[in-house]
Amino acid sequence: MCIWLVGWAVGEVVVGYMILYALGGREIISANSETLTWRKQIFGLGWARSYRVVEMRNLRFQRAESASNRRIPSRIAFDYGAGTVGLAADLDETEAVQLISRIRQRCAIPEASAPQESGIKFWQPR
Repeated sequence: MCIWLVGWAVGEVVVGYMILYALGGREIISANSETLTWRKQIFGLGWARSYRVVEMRNLRFQRAESASNRRIPSRIAFDYGAGTVGLAADLDETEAVQLISRIRQRCAIPEASAPQESGIKFWQPR
């Protein structure tokens, strides 16, 4: 019984967040030569994440896809460290291309990362 109530409460919080975001939510992306900042707000309250431009690679539009019963919306994505960061969800391709163009005007983000040596040497017979 207790697990069911906890699940119900979590569901209410998630649905409440979705309704509030639909009514007053927005994403703000600001970029300069050093950082790209992604701010997500609901009625002016929210959080921000900043990414160093020198560590970003391969800024691109990523089409929506379904993987293992989970829908991943279309979005703008870039490689950052060992992972991929996605922002500006549910954009259409035309909007995404325009936004990517504006980000590239302010940030010099390379297309793809250059292959780097891992430092691990393997013995190769001659």
